[in-house]
Amino acid sequence: MGQRLVIKIQDSKGDLLATTYMHWTGYTGSTLDCMKKLHNTMDKMGEIREEKEYAVSLLRKAFGGAALTDDAAKSLGIKEKRI
Repeated sequence: MGQRLVIKIQDSKGDLLATTYMHWTGYTGSTLDCMKKLHNTMDKMGEIREEKEYAVSLLRKAFGGAALTDDAAKSLGIKEKRI
Protein backbone atom coordinates (compact mmCIF):
# COMPACT_ATOMS: atom_id res chain seq x y z
CA MET A 1 0.00 0.00 0.00
CA GLY A 2 1.39 3.38 -0.98
CA GLN A 3 1.95 6.28 1.36
CA ARG A 4 2.08 10.03 0.80
CA LEU A 5 5.43 11.80 0.90
CA VAL A 6 5.21 15.50 1.69
CA ILE A 7 8.11 17.77 0.79
CA LYS A 8 7.95 21.35 2.06
CA ILE A 9 10.38 24.11 1.12
CA GLN A 10 10.66 27.02 3.53
CA ASP A 11 12.61 30.25 3.31
CA SER A 12 15.25 31.30 5.84
CA LYS A 13 12.52 32.82 8.06
CA GLY A 14 10.53 29.59 8.08
CA ASP A 15 7.77 30.80 5.73
CA LEU A 16 6.41 28.08 3.46
CA LEU A 17 7.37 28.58 -0.19
CA ALA A 18 6.27 25.35 -1.87
CA THR A 19 4.88 21.94 -1.01
CA THR A 20 4.57 18.77 -3.02
CA TYR A 21 2.58 15.66 -2.16
CA MET A 22 3.60 12.41 -3.83
CA HIS A 23 2.52 8.82 -3.60
CA TRP A 24 5.46 6.70 -2.61
CA THR A 25 6.23 3.26 -1.24
CA GLY A 26 6.76 4.31 2.35
CA TYR A 27 10.32 2.94 2.39
CA THR A 28 13.40 4.92 3.41
CA GLY A 29 15.22 4.06 0.18
CA SER A 30 12.61 5.68 -2.04
CA THR A 31 12.60 8.78 0.18
CA LEU A 32 16.36 9.06 -0.22
CA ASP A 33 15.93 8.73 -4.00
CA CYS A 34 13.53 11.70 -3.94
CA MET A 35 15.96 13.77 -1.89
CA LYS A 36 18.83 12.89 -4.25
CA LYS A 37 16.66 13.98 -7.17
CA LEU A 38 16.01 17.33 -5.46
CA HIS A 39 19.69 17.80 -4.63
CA ASN A 40 20.81 17.01 -8.18
CA THR A 41 18.21 19.38 -9.60
CA MET A 42 19.39 22.15 -7.24
CA ASP A 43 22.96 21.64 -8.48
CA LYS A 44 21.81 22.11 -12.08
CA MET A 45 19.60 25.16 -11.37
CA GLY A 46 22.41 27.40 -10.18
CA GLU A 47 21.88 30.68 -8.41
CA ILE A 48 18.73 31.41 -6.41
CA ARG A 49 16.52 34.12 -7.84
CA GLU A 50 13.23 34.99 -6.18
CA GLU A 51 12.74 32.33 -3.48
CA LYS A 52 9.16 31.29 -4.22
CA GLU A 53 9.80 31.02 -7.96
CA TYR A 54 12.95 28.99 -7.26
CA ALA A 55 11.13 26.62 -4.91
CA VAL A 56 8.33 26.00 -7.38
CA SER A 57 10.77 25.55 -10.28
CA LEU A 58 12.82 23.11 -8.21
CA LEU A 59 9.86 20.87 -7.46
CA ARG A 60 8.56 21.03 -11.02
CA LYS A 61 11.95 20.20 -12.55
CA ALA A 62 12.74 17.42 -10.08
CA PHE A 63 9.33 15.80 -10.30
CA GLY A 64 8.01 16.30 -13.82
CA GLY A 65 4.37 15.73 -12.99
CA ALA A 66 4.24 18.50 -10.38
CA ALA A 67 1.55 21.12 -10.97
CA LEU A 68 0.51 24.27 -9.19
CA THR A 69 -2.78 24.73 -7.43
CA ASP A 70 -5.00 27.35 -9.05
CA ASP A 71 -4.30 29.80 -6.20
CA ALA A 72 -0.53 29.31 -6.41
CA ALA A 73 -0.51 29.72 -10.19
CA LYS A 74 -2.55 32.90 -9.92
CA SER A 75 -0.26 34.41 -7.26
CA LEU A 76 2.80 33.69 -9.42
CA GLY A 77 1.13 34.87 -12.62
CA ILE A 78 1.47 31.45 -14.25
CA LYS A 79 -1.16 29.88 -16.46
CA GLU A 80 -1.24 26.12 -15.80
CA LYS A 81 -1.97 23.77 -18.69
CA ARG A 82 -4.44 21.21 -17.40
CA ILE A 83 -5.14 17.96 -19.23
